[in-house]
Amino acid sequence: MEFLTKPEPLEINDNIKENWEKFKTRWRNYALGAGITEKSEEVQKAIFLNLIGSEAEELINSLALTSNQSKTVDLLVKAIDEYVKPRTKVVFSRYQFFTRSQKDGEDFETFLLSLKKLADNCGFGELKTSLIRDRIIIGISNYELRQRMLGEEYDFDRTVKLCKSVESGKLRAKEINDQGTSSTTEVN
Repeated sequence: MEFLTKPEPLEINDNIKENWEKFKTRWRNYALGAGITEKSEEVQKAIFLNLIGSEAEELINSLALTSNQSKTVDLLVKAIDEYVKPRTKVVFSRYQFFTRSQKDGEDFETFLLSLKKLADNCGFGELKTSLIRDRIIIGISNYELRQRMLGEEYDFDRTVKLCKSVESGKLRAKEINDQGTSSTTEVN
């Protein structure tokens, strides 16, 4: 179709994510308008690779995709999406994790959930659970409980169970104390 404008080749530079999103949109519109989506997967892939440009084709080749991973345009798009998505900065993620402490008034469950979310971007691998445990012990606001856990070797489950138990006990004691002070009567 002569009235359709072909997408410009993908420009590989510092704005690759933005350039890729633009190219992807233009490609989809062009492929649909030109009837390319009606053609075989092999033909669609050949046209896609022709339009994406030589720099981008080199990028695709550098991804070392298997023939199954690069069989269709959709799979190529998925591979490039993975390549250009923003990479989480591991050092910054670890900084956030290792400096996270329980805040005043924050319940343990919220603190634990926050540590788990922060640990997801840190690339800890097999150490993830033990490092969360360590951060709980170091970052918990209850000084006496921290001393107790530093005195013994606690695994993750035991650490979490103990923290929840101590917090629950404190809440119950506070409720009992509050009830006791409100029900006392003054005697003259």
